[in-house]
Amino acid sequence: CVPEPAALQAAQRFKNRTMRDKLLGAAPGALEPNVPARVGADSAKLLQDCYTPEQGPNYAFAKLLQRLRAIACGPANAIATIAPASLTQSVMHNAMVRAGILGCETFGIVPFLPETSNALMTALLVHDVRELDSSSDRRQRAFREHPMLVFQHSAVHGGTWRCAYKTSSTTKISVVAFALNKLTSPQVTAAAALAAGAFATARL
Repeated sequence: CVPEPAALQAAQRFKNRTMRDKLLGAAPGALEPNVPARVGADSAKLLQDCYTPEQGPNYAFAKLLQRLRAIACGPANAIATIAPASLTQSVMHNAMVRAGILGCETFGIVPFLPETSNALMTALLVHDVRELDSSSDRRQRAFREHPMLVFQHSAVHGGTWRCAYKTSSTTKISVVAFALNKLTSPQVTAAAALAAGAFATARL
């Protein structure tokens, strides 16, 4: 679940997207609007799809089982904090995945260094354990309203909630953005000139 203000900001960012993003979004399936699914017509509960096909079905199924297990145990007996996208070894060893996660910063999604993620998630774990020991009813109230709300509090989304674009529609474009960002200004100018020439030739 994502908060309503995050969804509203994502919609506003899509409305105000740059000309560059509009051109990149012309490709099929690229830079689609980040619109969470509303649970019930009059509900304020919004479910966002952050799955990317590159993660694979096994990863998606494993994460689903984790969440179902946490829901089955109840908020008083389970902790399930959402970690940010991180530049781990498993991510960085694949050149395409590495380019994609580094390029996503172009669209406002910030990947974390592993050391930062580890320190942050450890601090959140200590906080959540202390909260369980203090018999806090915040989790109970959220759980009674909707089980998925338990995962919203203290989730580290890294910008995906407020990004203008659906996560799965940014992955391949992020690779292109990363490659372009690596080019120098003369190279970008040359690439733009070649693209313009190719377009003009196609129009003749």
